[in-house]
Amino acid sequence: MYKRQDALGVGALIPTPTKPDAVDVTPEELSRICRAVEIPVVGIGGLHLSTIDILDGTGAAGAAVVSAIFAAEDIERDTRGLADKLSRMALAR
Repeated sequence: MYKRQDALGVGALIPTPTKPDAVDVTPEELSRICRAVEIPVVGIGGLHLSTIDILDGTGAAGAAVVSAIFAAEDIERDTRGLADKLSRMALAR
């Protein structure tokens, strides 16, 4: 049984220079992974305001983002924007 804080990060979902060795994962592959495991899955890799929609309907529970926040010109605005978009998506609970 998993602990409540356990999660599986899957990506890179979008090709990104910060993860040059990552094998890109398609939304279909992400969906298959979400169905195959019993712990929450979060998407990672290249996710920011204009790409986060790739998670919608995949079965992912959320997103792990770094550059989307730390490289933002307005960290507060972009963080709120990501949270708003994620709250409107069909994500796993």
